[in-house]
Amino acid sequence: MDAVMALIAAGGAARAGDLLRAGVRLSSLRTAVGAGTVSRAAYGTYCVPGADRAVVAAAALRGQAGRVSACAFWGAKFVSEPRSVHIVVPANRNIDPSRLQKLGLRGVHREAVVGSEGLVEPIELAADHAARCTRPIEQLVIVNSAMRSGILDPLAPDEFQIGTLQRLEWLRRMVGRGSQSVPESVALAVLDAAGLRPQSQVHNDNVGHVDLGVGDFHGIEIDGWETHGTKGAFAEDRRRDRELAARRRWVLRYNYAEVMANPYAWGLDVARVLGLPVAARYDARMRWLMALPSRHLNGTHGWRPAGT
Repeated sequence: MDAVMALIAAGGAARAGDLLRAGVRLSSLRTAVGAGTVSRAAYGTYCVPGADRAVVAAAALRGQAGRVSACAFWGAKFVSEPRSVHIVVPANRNIDPSRLQKLGLRGVHREAVVGSEGLVEPIELAADHAARCTRPIEQLVIVNSAMRSGILDPLAPDEFQIGTLQRLEWLRRMVGRGSQSVPESVALAVLDAAGLRPQSQVHNDNVGHVDLGVGDFHGIEIDGWETHGTKGAFAEDRRRDRELAARRRWVLRYNYAEVMANPYAWGLDVARVLGLPVAARYDARMRWLMALPSRHLNGTHGWRPAGT
């Protein structure tokens, strides 16, 4: 079998022994490496050029790309793209720390049972297991984006099992409420923490959907440059605002950075503008939403949304 085709069939990377068992001749493998169509990614591990870093590490360690690495592989969105690679291996596997260092890993996740099918954890498991290495608000973004793109079944969160009971109940309550983007998911969680009882994608005749609604008279639009940065979009936004004003419904407009750079301060500003009280537990709820679980393997503790 052709080495490149065998690697593609394996998911982009594989151990040499697995390639030989698949019918690739050693001479063929060496020729492909010499020609640059196959790369030697690590000791005993080969990949096609441009292979996913997590897939390569999974092949090298005979594990699976999991957690946020698997979510990224399947196409879920994040507040910021994960910098650390997350690999799941059997709990009893002994791995030399130097091997992890050569692969650029800070550590691995260990499970009693690791899936035997493929080098990447299924999205249903990955989105659930993401609770072990993400903030609650980040996991909400992952799950909402995966459901919106169709890679995750809308009922899947009902089967989630990882994380505290508080986190599971909160996640099940918050997902699938119509958020259409990363900042909308973040805004929904923040306004919920503030006790403002937000609604997503509120429909109005001759206007369409407003990103978020608070009470009967206020809407919130979160404008990203990609969808609102043209003359046509600018004119349409003005028309929609006038139509809503005619219905005695007022719109607050924020941009992506205002929501994402400091969600806590943004929630306070919304309450200030609307003249509404903030829930007494707002501070505690926001600390919980933004807290990373202990012993996570992420490379940074900071809140660093893309584009801010």
